[in-house]
Amino acid sequence: MRHLFFLTVLLLTIVCQGQSDSTQFQQNWNKAHSPLKATVLSAIVPGLGQVYNHKYWKTPIALIGIGTCIYFIHTNTLTHRFWRDAYIANNDNDPSTTPVGIAVGLTNSQLDYNRLLYKKYLDISYLSLIGVYGLQILDAHVDAHLFNFDVSPNLSLRTTPLLHPKFAGLHLSIQF
Repeated sequence: MRHLFFLTVLLLTIVCQGQSDSTQFQQNWNKAHSPLKATVLSAIVPGLGQVYNHKYWKTPIALIGIGTCIYFIHTNTLTHRFWRDAYIANNDNDPSTTPVGIAVGLTNSQLDYNRLLYKKYLDISYLSLIGVYGLQILDAHVDAHLFNFDVSPNLSLRTTPLLHPKFAGLHLSIQF
């Protein structure tokens, strides 16, 4: 009961805090090119933040990355279920249920090893999905911040050797 009370107080605090910042949120959302809008769009639909930032070539990369992670999640789920069912069938003391396919003739430790191996692969697949999803959101946010960054052709870096009687060095000159 005490935890429920603290959770209610915390949620009310967040709601009250959110109401006072609604005008600031509205101002950030309505900027000419808002990083907040790019981040939210990318979080709702992967790749949409990149489209908002006019970086159309990044959208397929984000979608292929997420699609690849989903494919491996599906494949590892099916394989993990196969090895789990084979392990259960081998250990349930019911002679009518036996492992099938490539699991026939394997020991309990081999079945358990394969089950745990594909469980680990499944966990890695989920973590990869979270990572790719987070990276595409971060990419949209950073691109939105750098949207108006001036990259003019006048920017150059020149290196020349510096020779001095007492020492030798390298002279770097940046011109705008």
